[in-house]
Amino acid sequence: MELFIRFLFENPSFYFSWVGSIIVSICLHEFSHAFMAHEFGDNTASSQGHLTLNPIKQMGLISLGCLLLFGICWGAVPVTQDKVSRPGAAVISAAGPLANLSLATLCAALLRFFPWAPLLIAMQANCLLFLFNILPVPELDGWGIIESFVPVMRNLSEEARSKCFRWFIFLLWFTPASKLFLWLNNEMVRLLLPQFH
Repeated sequence: MELFIRFLFENPSFYFSWVGSIIVSICLHEFSHAFMAHEFGDNTASSQGHLTLNPIKQMGLISLGCLLLFGICWGAVPVTQDKVSRPGAAVISAAGPLANLSLATLCAALLRFFPWAPLLIAMQANCLLFLFNILPVPELDGWGIIESFVPVMRNLSEEARSKCFRWFIFLLWFTPASKLFLWLNNEMVRLLLPQFH
């Protein structure tokens, strides 16, 4: 498997546009979780310094390294759901994906006036992050939104959640599911930017 970092030499414009877009998008995603948690009375994330856009805090060095090498990464903020109401927990979970949807929409609006390739890459990246995170899979925000209203889902152990997530990533990466996901992403891009083809 070729490393994403090859684009640094073959297509540096794409490389830096993707890396920059992902860093900004994930930092805003995680900041949104932390901010809404604080607003709903859970100061777990804010007390640990997550009310920031600092990528080292929101993503960590290992995640940033994976981004530079493989083009993929992650971020996370701690949330104590017992400190907030069920609707509040749903809003906290939804805040991250909605931040990505807002960024994708903003990029689409700007692209109508400024047809700049990095903007298109940023829009595609945020569509990808939005769609991925709203999937009802343990460890993702979509699961967090639903489990806020289905208490039995909270009974799934951390070990079981991690196992389910690992299987999901395996299936997404090594089966035709990845093609379906990319098709959904392209359709979302077309919806936001009809002239995209």
